[in-house]
Amino acid sequence: MRHRPLHAALAAFAEEASWQLSTDTEEGAEVDFELVESRSRRRDTPLYCYQPLTAAFIRDRVGVLGRLPSYPAVARGQRARRRRRLPARAGRAARAGRAA
Repeated sequence: MRHRPLHAALAAFAEEASWQLSTDTEEGAEVDFELVESRSRRRDTPLYCYQPLTAAFIRDRVGVLGRLPSYPAVARGQRARRRRRLPARAGRAARAGRAA
């Protein structure tokens, strides 16, 4: 079953985060990139591709994203989801330990 409150919280957070990251770039923050070389079918001509380093850009802004108004609801939803899963996992682990 889908966890609707968590889904709604994640959707709200994703929207706020996208607005925040867009604002950061409008204010001059840059997404670094690397130039990646790949070979074409004709091996004599290399192709170059710009690969944005979005993970580093987001990682540098985790603190800002964690202060967005929608973040606490996401954190609560994730914790609640994990708590509901833990008893089932603990039971399986105990049964596996007895079987060994």
